[in-house]
Amino acid sequence: MQTGGNPRQTLTVAEVNTMLLKLGSAPGSAGQLDVRVKSEITGSPVQPVLSGTSTLTGTPYVVTVQYSSLFVPGTYLPRLGTRQSTGTVVGEAVAGKYLVTLLSVRGNYTYALTKL
Repeated sequence: MQTGGNPRQTLTVAEVNTMLLKLGSAPGSAGQLDVRVKSEITGSPVQPVLSGTSTLTGTPYVVTVQYSSLFVPGTYLPRLGTRQSTGTVVGEAVAGKYLVTLLSVRGNYTYALTKL
């Protein structure tokens, strides 16, 4: 993550949540991020400096948002219960009378509709 000329970088809870999910942490289960800082001066002969590694622990969550309609890329799963154990839930949204669940299955997105 680049900070430009700003010596500080602040992350929101949503940004950390997204990082944990992208790294494969399951929603509702604690996941860890190993972080460190790299400092360098562009165009300078001085070598970059790396900090020690710190481990951050967080529990990612699934965000549910109410939509009147929704376009979802990926493959449709007619019955969520048959495949949920093979995928990681990466999002849920309410669209009209349906709950749309977006899953990551071996790197591919799939989705399922559940009537509310």
